[in-house]
Amino acid sequence: MSAEKVQPSIGMQMSNTQSQKAGMEMVSSGVMADIYTVYMDELKYSTGVDKRNSVIYISTQDDKFRTPEGLGMGADLQDVLDHSTVGLVKEAGWAYYVKLESGWNAAFIVGTTMTDEDPPLEAKVSWFFKR
Repeated sequence: MSAEKVQPSIGMQMSNTQSQKAGMEMVSSGVMADIYTVYMDELKYSTGVDKRNSVIYISTQDDKFRTPEGLGMGADLQDVLDHSTVGLVKEAGWAYYVKLESGWNAAFIVGTTMTDEDPPLEAKVSWFFKR
């Protein structure tokens, strides 16, 4: 069974007809959510939902994905920082991330705890997300 093509957005209601449940995932430090797979324009997204089935998290690791800033999975931390005025944020035990003006965030992980030490400027994006 393939998932329908539905543009994921924060706050939308998910139903079993819109996507395929893919399990559970940590969507922030200490927060787990049911995850659904959603496809749009041949891109694969993961969406995390709360107990009311409202989308609280959207992520992608699709190699074809580009943020409005033009960043994709091959971008390194320096590339991402060049497109942000906020800088690197550490969410202990989950990821480092950089907020982008488009509303997307570029996530980076380092070590077994995901945030063992600051990522080097050459570190590649691990995934993009919104929440």
